[in-house]
Amino acid sequence: MDMFGSVTDPVIATQKFQNFFKKKPRSPSVVITDETSTSSGINSPGSRGTNRQKNNTEGSITGKLPLVLITSHTQNGKTKKDPKNGACAGSDNSEDIEEGSTVATKLRKKCITRKPLKVVLGIGTMAMICGTWVGSTHLLKHGYNLEFEFTNVSSEEDIFSPRIVVRKSESPLYTVPFFTSWLVTSWTTLCLPVYLITRLIFGNVKPSQIFTEARESALGFKDKGFSLGSFTLRCVSFCALWTIVNYMYLQALRILDATDVMALFSTNVIFIYVLSWVVLHEQFVGLRIVALILCNTGIALLAYMDGIVKSPTLGGVVLAAASSAGSAVYKVTFRRVFGDATFQQVSLFFSLIGALSILLLWPVVLTLHFTGTEVVRWHHIPWGYLCFSGILTFIATLLSNFGPSFTFEIFVHLGLGFAVVVSAILDSVFNAVTFKGMKLGGLAMIVCGFVLVMFPENWPEYLSRLLR
Repeated sequence: MDMFGSVTDPVIATQKFQNFFKKKPRSPSVVITDETSTSSGINSPGSRGTNRQKNNTEGSITGKLPLVLITSHTQNGKTKKDPKNGACAGSDNSEDIEEGSTVATKLRKKCITRKPLKVVLGIGTMAMICGTWVGSTHLLKHGYNLEFEFTNVSSEEDIFSPRIVVRKSESPLYTVPFFTSWLVTSWTTLCLPVYLITRLIFGNVKPSQIFTEARESALGFKDKGFSLGSFTLRCVSFCALWTIVNYMYLQALRILDATDVMALFSTNVIFIYVLSWVVLHEQFVGLRIVALILCNTGIALLAYMDGIVKSPTLGGVVLAAASSAGSAVYKVTFRRVFGDATFQQVSLFFSLIGALSILLLWPVVLTLHFTGTEVVRWHHIPWGYLCFSGILTFIATLLSNFGPSFTFEIFVHLGLGFAVVVSAILDSVFNAVTFKGMKLGGLAMIVCGFVLVMFPENWPEYLSRLLR
């Protein structure tokens, strides 16, 4: 689970995207039997006896004659006669023709409409995930860099005096990553209500059926062998792991640029592949080992791009890489514990994670505040940035988990890769960030490794087809 809580596996997403475009075997449209007539394209009940007599007299000559397929030509619901034999094509075989046209319509809708529509929706989903992740991260980074102007009243004058002294704080205003993580996580409580409302509006279901589906989604975990206590304990464990992952991500964002943090976090696809290979026994692909080497090399280059003496860069890179690894552990553990969950169950799970975060983690926020570790100054909190960032994160969560219902999962993961490129452009244009030397090389290696891990298992076959 990452900043937007996706539980999909990029390896499985690549397999599904690849299998969709495989050619399926087609059954023959014409079956040749011994009773097939060669003189007419229509086998009416009255002509079958004659055809049998002809077949008996002609012997093996009939099997050597070419078979002519007679098709019907319809226009505006009226059946025309075939010009070759003058027979009314459709008088006796209207049911077969209607069935054939139905199959043809289904194939046309599937081949001409469904596939391009899913691709178009996938591109739109990819663009929205890219925009929401970039927007959320840059808003949080900008909130850290805000300088607050406040007023101070001189003690020598009356407090109602209109004269005020304005000072600008030189230290960052907002430096409470745990409180930010707790606030952003609370938005996921709305996952189940939004899903049920969407089903009610676009699913043509009654309110009573909505409550029935919610009840069945809860009972689905019971059918998998979870009692109330064990399920609650696992939800609390996942909530703690998610909070730690987001905390490390936001802590790294205080030290590094937004593009660096996003690039480091996108390496979670590599860790997901390694854990899936070890824990879930996924297929081994040598090319993804090359991607793992490239990503690790990129992480090392980013860690030492500013040196190791009196530089916080190394600590920021370690935090971002640990957040990426923790996200991979979350996703693989979710699949290991819960298996293939339905959309209702995923919505219920995320809502429980958000509710548990609100109910259980507020004492931690107060403890950090009163111990001086993270002092929350309520009048200094950029509520606009935090709320808008939470909304974007929530939208990305919905797209990441429900996007595969109407498009290919691979587009969800490609949105993360394009987000790194878009963030780099924004940093270079608006934040005056320069990409050169070890920093540029590390980002390039991470992006290349991300692209390689998206390759299917039989990529040499596709390459050979392309070269031919």
